[in-house]
Amino acid sequence: MIDPQGQANKWIKNMEKENKMSPLKLSDPTYIRTLENCIQFGYPVLLENLGLFFFIVFKKKDIDL
Repeated sequence: MIDPQGQANKWIKNMEKENKMSPLKLSDPTYIRTLENCIQFGYPVLLENLGLFFFIVFKKKDIDL
């Protein structure tokens, strides 16, 4: 989602607080470890500030956004 004012981001963080949601940025030093743990233990993850990362991945796979 594109959320320039951060309202949806705050709402999602608030709603998932009880479920131990981990907000992650690609710049976080423990990004991979945290993502692996969330997947392993079934915790929700919010990937933030991805920028062009996904556009590049989808473009390589010929997926239109």
